[in-house]
Amino acid sequence: MKELNSKVKIIAVFDFDGTIIKGDTMFIFHKLLNNKISRILNYIKLFPFYVMYIFKIINLIYLKEKFYRIIIKPVLISNPKKNFDKILSDQLSTLIRNKIKINAKKRIEWHLRNDHKVIIISASPRQLIEKVANDLGVELIATETNLQELIKKNSPNYKFCFTSKNCKGKEKVIRLKNYIKDSLDDYIIYAYGDSEGDRELLQFADYSYLNNL
Repeated sequence: MKELNSKVKIIAVFDFDGTIIKGDTMFIFHKLLNNKISRILNYIKLFPFYVMYIFKIINLIYLKEKFYRIIIKPVLISNPKKNFDKILSDQLSTLIRNKIKINAKKRIEWHLRNDHKVIIISASPRQLIEKVANDLGVELIATETNLQELIKKNSPNYKFCFTSKNCKGKEKVIRLKNYIKDSLDDYIIYAYGDSEGDRELLQFADYSYLNNL
């Protein structure tokens, strides 16, 4: 393990769902866009795909894409573009901010006060959490999607899809290495996570914290 000193460069990387916030962005988004009955119907629609995922007939990316398509399509039909933008920039961001853990916010602020580079690394779509990351004053690595293009086209026939790999597991380490142009050997890395999807990132870090916020 690298030793801390006043001249060393430090990166603090945080998982988002379950680590910085209580809950999961995908389900917060679902609840915002759909009433209780609609949510139940959506889960019924998704159930066959969940069974296929359990039996490894489809992968997690396909399952998540299908889920987002189910919850977003009715909104595209009923809402003009500017209303969808408002949902993302105002309503969703407010709901997510209200779920930020106090200890997580304090830890982020501590790293920022000490001039550490702070990065959120999340499997959630960038467009859903980018404003919250900006409000926290941190950088963001996330799963990339075509959501912004989908909003611009405002067509229920245009399908939501991922445009990058799901930022989960070993992909978090790969994305971090690609994001930092310098060698990561020049940095001391703090990593914060809460689940199996953070295991490789936590193992890669010099200081790791699991379910510690």
